[in-house]
Amino acid sequence: MKFKMVSTAMPLRGLQALAMLSSLLVMGCSAEAPPLTQQTVYPVKLMTLEQAQSGTLNQYPGRVSASDHSELSFRVGGELTELAVKAGDTVEKGEVVARLDDRDARTRLENARSNFNLAQATFERMRISLERQAISQARFDEAEAEYLSARAQLASAEDQLSYTVLKAPFDGVISRVPVDVFQVVSAQQAIAELQRPGSIDVSFQMPEQQVRRLQPQRSRNVRANGNTIAWVQFPELPDKRYAASYKEHDSNASQGSLSYEVTVTLPEPEDITVLSGMSATVLLDYGTLAGESAPSWLIP
Repeated sequence: MKFKMVSTAMPLRGLQALAMLSSLLVMGCSAEAPPLTQQTVYPVKLMTLEQAQSGTLNQYPGRVSASDHSELSFRVGGELTELAVKAGDTVEKGEVVARLDDRDARTRLENARSNFNLAQATFERMRISLERQAISQARFDEAEAEYLSARAQLASAEDQLSYTVLKAPFDGVISRVPVDVFQVVSAQQAIAELQRPGSIDVSFQMPEQQVRRLQPQRSRNVRANGNTIAWVQFPELPDKRYAASYKEHDSNASQGSLSYEVTVTLPEPEDITVLSGMSATVLLDYGTLAGESAPSWLIP
């Protein structure tokens, strides 16, 4: 009986493939993982953004004036003998602001009083004489007319003397004094400007193309909702803004230009002194005032 031998050996190529696979598995298991890269943390500055109605703040140079003010002047002319105030002074109603030389006025008053006393005495004598029928009615009427005329002249002379004293018509602050003592001034010439405390106006020039698009009614609506569309800055505190509101604008262009005067108003600041004629800067949310309602944010 013969037996046939069967080989169980793997082909050479298969052995080579198996050896390579085993090597890869061993290398994969023994290889170390790469180290993690450390990330750098950078600080971030947080900022609070303010929402604006339109986001466009236009800047205009402006000039301060009192919301309620009065130019004080004499009703008669003469030499200024006393100037009791200066810019920045606080005055009360009835307080003397200035005086004129009153010598001529006092002389006229004395003459008028003398004429009145004489006319009054004559009138009384004529009245008694008329009752006794010692004079005619025509003579009595003449004496009465002279008496009434003398009385009117006396009252006028008293008024003329009072006109030489200038008094404050209300409580306020003197913002301007454009004259000097001993200066000869004319009737109605400004002696001082008195402003009532409480609020101030700031006026500035706006180009024609911007004025055409203004919608004041929108400003009133925005103000009613408690929002602000205008701010004012003063040189004394350049980093501080004071909320203001639109007041009015001129319908006629300023002389010699194509710009129009626009006025905003605000409460009088309590931390600085602001007088008429001082400079200021107006920051205006023009988009809201012109009817542009696109929302945006203001970066401080």
